[in-house]
Amino acid sequence: MSVFTKLKAEEVKLLSNPETLEYVEKYIERIKSETGSTPPLALRVLEYLRKFSKIPRDRVSEVRSNLEKLGLKEESIIMIMNICPKNTDDLKTILQVEEKILEQEFLEKIISIIKDHCSE
Repeated sequence: MSVFTKLKAEEVKLLSNPETLEYVEKYIERIKSETGSTPPLALRVLEYLRKFSKIPRDRVSEVRSNLEKLGLKEESIIMIMNICPKNTDDLKTILQVEEKILEQEFLEKIISIIKDHCSE
Protein backbone atom coordinates (compact mmCIF):
# COMPACT_ATOMS: atom_id res chain seq x y z
CA MET A 1 0.00 0.00 0.00
CA SER A 2 1.29 3.46 -0.88
CA VAL A 3 1.36 6.27 1.59
CA PHE A 4 0.99 9.81 0.28
CA THR A 5 2.37 12.75 2.18
CA LYS A 6 1.23 16.27 1.47
CA LEU A 7 4.02 18.80 1.42
CA LYS A 8 3.74 22.55 1.44
CA ALA A 9 6.40 24.45 -0.47
CA GLU A 10 7.95 27.20 1.62
CA GLU A 11 9.76 28.69 -1.33
CA VAL A 12 9.67 28.18 -5.07
CA LYS A 13 12.85 28.78 -7.02
CA LEU A 14 13.72 27.83 -10.55
CA LEU A 15 16.90 25.76 -10.71
CA SER A 16 19.23 24.92 -13.54
CA ASN A 17 20.29 21.34 -14.20
CA PRO A 18 23.60 21.68 -12.31
CA GLU A 19 21.85 23.28 -9.32
CA THR A 20 19.23 20.53 -9.30
CA LEU A 21 21.95 17.89 -9.55
CA GLU A 22 23.37 19.03 -6.23
CA TYR A 23 19.99 18.70 -4.50
CA VAL A 24 19.30 15.29 -6.03
CA GLU A 25 22.70 13.98 -4.95
CA LYS A 26 22.06 15.14 -1.37
CA TYR A 27 18.58 13.60 -1.44
CA ILE A 28 19.90 10.26 -2.69
CA GLU A 29 22.65 10.29 -0.06
CA ARG A 30 20.12 10.95 2.70
CA ILE A 31 17.61 8.36 1.51
CA LYS A 32 20.34 5.76 1.05
CA SER A 33 21.66 6.33 4.57
CA GLU A 34 18.13 6.13 6.02
CA THR A 35 16.80 3.16 4.06
CA GLY A 36 19.83 1.43 2.60
CA SER A 37 18.50 1.76 -0.93
CA THR A 38 17.90 4.38 -3.57
CA PRO A 39 14.60 4.83 -5.41
CA PRO A 40 14.96 3.92 -9.11
CA LEU A 41 13.34 7.17 -10.23
CA ALA A 42 15.89 9.18 -8.25
CA LEU A 43 18.70 7.27 -9.96
CA ARG A 44 17.22 8.01 -13.40
CA VAL A 45 16.90 11.69 -12.53
CA LEU A 46 20.50 11.69 -11.29
CA GLU A 47 21.70 10.07 -14.52
CA TYR A 48 19.80 12.63 -16.62
CA LEU A 49 21.16 15.59 -14.66
CA ARG A 50 24.73 14.32 -14.84
CA LYS A 51 24.39 13.89 -18.59
CA PHE A 52 22.77 17.27 -19.29
CA SER A 53 24.44 19.58 -16.78
CA LYS A 54 26.67 21.72 -18.98
CA ILE A 55 28.10 24.17 -16.45
CA PRO A 56 30.61 23.02 -13.81
CA ARG A 57 29.29 23.35 -10.26
CA ASP A 58 31.97 25.79 -9.22
CA ARG A 59 30.86 28.18 -11.99
CA VAL A 60 27.07 27.98 -11.61
CA SER A 61 26.63 30.86 -9.15
CA GLU A 62 28.98 33.07 -11.18
CA VAL A 63 27.10 32.43 -14.42
CA ARG A 64 23.71 32.91 -12.76
CA SER A 65 24.85 36.14 -11.12
CA ASN A 66 26.24 37.55 -14.36
CA LEU A 67 23.01 36.77 -16.21
CA GLU A 68 20.89 38.26 -13.41
CA LYS A 69 22.87 41.50 -13.68
CA LEU A 70 21.68 41.79 -17.27
CA GLY A 71 18.09 42.00 -16.08
CA LEU A 72 16.93 38.76 -17.67
CA LYS A 73 13.85 36.92 -16.46
CA GLU A 74 14.48 33.92 -14.25
CA GLU A 75 13.03 31.58 -16.88
CA SER A 76 15.49 32.89 -19.46
CA ILE A 77 18.45 32.48 -17.13
CA ILE A 78 17.57 28.86 -16.41
CA MET A 79 17.07 28.03 -20.08
CA ILE A 80 20.36 29.68 -21.02
CA MET A 81 22.19 27.75 -18.30
CA ASN A 82 20.59 24.45 -19.31
CA ILE A 83 20.96 24.79 -23.07
CA CYS A 84 24.17 26.84 -23.32
CA PRO A 85 23.40 28.26 -26.76
CA LYS A 86 26.47 28.71 -28.93
CA ASN A 87 25.21 31.49 -31.15
CA THR A 88 22.85 34.46 -31.06
CA ASP A 89 20.27 32.78 -33.31
CA ASP A 90 19.79 29.96 -30.80
CA LEU A 91 19.79 32.49 -27.98
CA LYS A 92 17.03 34.55 -29.63
CA THR A 93 14.77 31.51 -29.56
CA ILE A 94 15.32 31.08 -25.83
CA LEU A 95 14.81 34.76 -25.11
CA GLN A 96 11.36 34.98 -26.68
CA VAL A 97 9.92 34.98 -23.14
CA GLU A 98 11.61 38.35 -22.56
CA GLU A 99 8.87 40.00 -24.65
CA LYS A 100 11.17 42.71 -25.90
CA ILE A 101 13.55 43.24 -28.78
CA LEU A 102 17.13 42.61 -27.76
CA GLU A 103 20.08 44.28 -29.44
CA GLN A 104 22.73 42.13 -31.12
CA GLU A 105 25.38 43.51 -28.76
CA PHE A 106 23.31 42.41 -25.76
CA LEU A 107 22.93 38.91 -27.23
CA GLU A 108 26.66 38.67 -27.87
CA LYS A 109 27.34 39.68 -24.26
CA ILE A 110 25.20 36.79 -23.04
CA ILE A 111 26.99 34.37 -25.36
CA SER A 112 30.36 35.62 -24.07
CA ILE A 113 29.25 35.06 -20.46
CA ILE A 114 28.33 31.44 -21.01
CA LYS A 115 30.77 30.31 -23.70
CA ASP A 116 33.69 29.96 -21.29
CA HIS A 117 31.66 28.05 -18.72
CA CYS A 118 29.64 25.56 -20.75
CA SER A 119 30.95 22.13 -21.64
CA GLU A 120 29.60 19.62 -24.11
